[in-house]
Amino acid sequence: MSKDKEKEIEKAKNRLLELLYQYYYDCERRCIKPSKKIKTNIATLLIELQKKGVSWKFLDTISKNTDVKAEDLPRLQQQKKN
Repeated sequence: MSKDKEKEIEKAKNRLLELLYQYYYDCERRCIKPSKKIKTNIATLLIELQKKGVSWKFLDTISKNTDVKAEDLPRLQQQKKN
């Protein structure tokens, strides 16, 4: 794997961790449902990481621990437009 691709994957993973922190902060600390924007961004990063060859086990764990799944992305984007 090239250094550039590794850097891109690392950057996407770090962004995903930031979004997951915000997701859980909203759920646990503020007792509100996470925004559709956060869910859409998480789903987008899941798809992006999958395309870059990141292990499905990693992505599947995130999907199971949030209510966000990559296949939800089109639905979430449609809701965002409305």
